[in-house]
Amino acid sequence: MLVRPFEPMDFNYVISGWLKSYRKSDFAGVVSNDIYYATYLHTIESLIKSGADIHVCQDEEGKLLGFICHSVTDDGYAVIHYIYVNKDWRDFDIYHLLQDEVLGISPGFYTFRTKEIHRVLAGWRFAPEIARRK
Repeated sequence: MLVRPFEPMDFNYVISGWLKSYRKSDFAGVVSNDIYYATYLHTIESLIKSGADIHVCQDEEGKLLGFICHSVTDDGYAVIHYIYVNKDWRDFDIYHLLQDEVLGISPGFYTFRTKEIHRVLAGWRFAPEIARRK
């Protein structure tokens, strides 16, 4: 497996994986379907424009298996905005491979809560306001 920086051809995979998986999350809140996608697409695009990094994991054949969106706070703490791994690959070590790309003091913060996040980011603190400040 290879973890590499995001490339423009990865955009649809990242956006689709993030928006669809977070929509199914118990933590997505009560945002109605008619504004959910536009609202969170804007948030994701804002994170990218503000300098958040994205790395993707792919298999030997180039199939994308997961991604991580991350940044560093002004005081040097690691921030994971979102981490996603395809359902069929969640028992593999892909979460840790992606997490290895994150710079900054760790454990740090995460900005989007999901069911998987508690399992893979033990000791990290939930701080959703960091995504809005970017």
